[in-house]
Amino acid sequence: MPKVDINDSKGLYETPGSGLYRNGVEISSTASELDSLYLCADILDISSAANDCFVPCPVDGTLVAAYATNSGGTPGATATFTIQVGGTGTSTLVFASGDVSGTVKSDTTLDMSVTAGQSISLDNDGGASGARRLNVVFVVEHTT
Repeated sequence: MPKVDINDSKGLYETPGSGLYRNGVEISSTASELDSLYLCADILDISSAANDCFVPCPVDGTLVAAYATNSGGTPGATATFTIQVGGTGTSTLVFASGDVSGTVKSDTTLDMSVTAGQSISLDNDGGASGARRLNVVFVVEHTT
């Protein structure tokens, strides 16, 4: 395979060697990086158990991680969020009363199968005593 460089000033050109480049910088990714899908959602007020978030997954795959961060100050009380696929979940993310804005909680040990069209959710127990926001990112590894 020749070295291919997509260059803004020269266009597409080939030289001896190998690899794919953009403006002289090599582009390299592993297959698993290219097969990861990042789904984002928000809960605008974590003080009510009625406020959960649901994200439809567009591909078949495996939910491998979830990351969440709070904003708007400390939750005021412990708030627990259950990660679920299709209404079933066993993993939780817990924000303590003293967790300041920007605190990140995560579970990177998930291994939950998900099918295209199935819902991934974060179920809120409503434990927070203040109207705080939560942002969540679900990481799904696409299966082919």
